[in-house]
Amino acid sequence: MRPRAALVPLLIGLVACAPAERPARAPAASLPTASLVGEARTPAPTFVGTSGPVPPSGRAITVEIGDDLFTPPPLTMTAGTSVTWVDHGQSPHTATAHDDSFASPTLLFGGTYTRTFTTRGRYLYTCLFHPAMWGELIVE
Repeated sequence: MRPRAALVPLLIGLVACAPAERPARAPAASLPTASLVGEARTPAPTFVGTSGPVPPSGRAITVEIGDDLFTPPPLTMTAGTSVTWVDHGQSPHTATAHDDSFASPTLLFGGTYTRTFTTRGRYLYTCLFHPAMWGELIVE
C-alpha cells in the first residue's frame, strides 16, 4: 500500500468523528469581569488621603475593593460621613476593623457594605480572606 493511500482512511475517520457544529460561545460582553486596571473611572475627589480638605459631615465616600487592594488609600473625613465599600474583585472580600468596631459581611463581585462614621478616631481595617489588604479611615 502506498503511503498516501494509507492516509485516506485516517482522514475519513477524523472527519466522521468531528462535530457537525461548533458549540456557541458566550459573547464577551456577557462574561463577568472585575478589573480596576484600565477601567475608566472618575478621578478621585480632592479629599482622598490626609493632605487634602476634609469632606463636610454627611458626605458619602466609596472605597473600591479589588483583588489584593482597597482604593483609595487612607481617607480623612468628618464625623457623619458614610463610607460604602464596593467589591470589584474576582474573590470574596470583607472590610473588617482591627478593633471590631465594624465588619462587613462577605462581599462577592458587585456587593456593597455601607457604614456611617459618627465617632472621631482612626479606623484600620482589613479583608479577613486577604490579611495583606488593609485600609485606614481617619474621622475628625
